[in-house]
Amino acid sequence: MIKFIMSAKRLLLLLLPAVTIFLLLLILTFRDRTPVYSAKMQRSVIKDVTVYHFRGESLQWRARIDEAILAENGRDAYLRKISLFYPEKKLTLLSEDGYYNMKDGDIRLSRHVRGKTEDFVFMSPELLYMPSKRIITASKGLEVKGKNFTIEGDHGRIIKSRTLEVEGNVKATFY
Repeated sequence: MIKFIMSAKRLLLLLLPAVTIFLLLLILTFRDRTPVYSAKMQRSVIKDVTVYHFRGESLQWRARIDEAILAENGRDAYLRKISLFYPEKKLTLLSEDGYYNMKDGDIRLSRHVRGKTEDFVFMSPELLYMPSKRIITASKGLEVKGKNFTIEGDHGRIIKSRTLEVEGNVKATFY
């Protein structure tokens, strides 16, 4: 019985983002009555989207995306100019480009990725957020700046929003 409940929760968490994007597509499709036709159009594009994800009455995260291009496989979306906000941790992530795997819920941010919390800011060429594992990883370099410190390394990760680990050629400056 417990395994079934945990499996049902996991399935719900994976299906929720896909259903949300599908509903947004449906709403946006019928909102604009001007038909646009293209012989080369093989994918769907959504512009200026804000997605709110709630658990019960509590806002878990908010995403603002300038453009989402849905892949032909129906499971992936390529994102442009992304802003993600997690109110519980007061964490904001910004990126020029991204990729969203609707099946797994994983989000890969790339090109000028920046993050900000109350205590520090960080930059990386690329971040991967895996919500099912509650891990954010940076595999192509990471720079973290706080009020009195700077830490740089080849890669790093944040585990369950509690621990920041920086590894590989780590340079730390405290002032």
